Amino acid sequence: MPTRDLTFAMVGSGGDGIITMGDMVAQAGASEGLHVMKVEAYGPQIRGGESSCTVRVSADPIFAQGDEIEILVVFNWADFARFKGEIICAENAVVLYEATDETPHEEIDLGPVEDVRWVPVPFIELAKESAGTTLAKNIVTLGLLAELFHLPKDALERAVRHRFSAKKAEVLEANLKGFTAGVKHAETIEEVATGMRLRYTIGEPMLLMSGNEASAVGSLHAGCRFFAGYPITPSSEILHLLSEWMPKVGGYLVQTEDELSAIGAVIGGSFAGVKSMTATSGPGLALMTEMLGLASMAEIPVVIIDVQRGGPSTGLPTKSEQSDLWQALWGSHGDAPRVVLAPSDVEDCFHATVAAFNIAEEAQMPVIV
Repeated sequence: MPTRDLTFAMVGSGGDGIITMGDMVAQAGASEGLHVMKVEAYGPQIRGGESSCTVRVSADPIFAQGDEIEILVVFNWADFARFKGEIICAENAVVLYEATDETPHEEIDLGPVEDVRWVPVPFIELAKESAGTTLAKNIVTLGLLAELFHLPKDALERAVRHRFSAKKAEVLEANLKGFTAGVKHAETIEEVATGMRLRYTIGEPMLLMSGNEASAVGSLHAGCRFFAGYPITPSSEILHLLSEWMPKVGGYLVQTEDELSAIGAVIGGSFAGVKSMTATSGPGLALMTEMLGLASMAEIPVVIIDVQRGGPSTGLPTKSEQSDLWQALWGSHGDAPRVVLAPSDVEDCFHATVAAFNIAEEAQMPVIV
């Protein structure tokens, strides 16, 4: 029987295009009117470490990322070990893994499941033969998933064309060949997808947006025309998006040398009469503490978006907690009033950011989102 809801997870090394795959599945689904939710995770390395992406695709509204994975794609089982506590397979899940990885199945922890469908796929060989490079194995996988599980194939192909449209013509052509190779290979193993083909009716395109993007758009809507910031995960998307859009609305953006300079520049911009904002994470917010006191004392309205990590400082050294919340509320030199807003979902990130500017202007003090 077809299904109206599927959850995919992809795992590989940095550079394997895992996040790109998730992006394309989400974009293609949303463009066809499907409801999607994407969650991504990275290892500690900038490049070369492990990464994973989970995408839930449904014909009906969804409000959570899903508890269990029904389709798992693994390029390297050594990378999967990093996420085995996060990726729990459903009963009778389909596991598509690189055929050359001979790790025994009994050594792989997929959670408390008794039965999965193990499917070796020569991702590397298919990419080499069709596109001439192993870098295309993620695109091969997209074609495979589209054909096996009835994902919107035409929309996925358009996503591939869009992704590589700025590259040389031969790069685009190679990736399209990889996509086709994935589709053809799926025809040889189509029996593994029994009962797991997505059933949906094409509808109006859905808006696809992250919380960071919603905050960036909310700042522009609120009248922000100056942004100063320093790249720091997981807030960097705000800097990236505003670097493209701020000039289009007549505003200015500065990438500073550190977070101290960023908050100093924002206070200066606001003092000059321009609605100003910065974005950071826990370690950056710590560096801004002294300047936050200045903004409070001098009654200067500024907005700080704090995209908190999962634990203290650089991430998750020992435990998970909302460490940044305490810092946002109480991190100051004595009595330094500020307002702290906590969005509850992606849509609320937009509204909370707009509210932050309104409150900052009315109360003449810093507001942290």
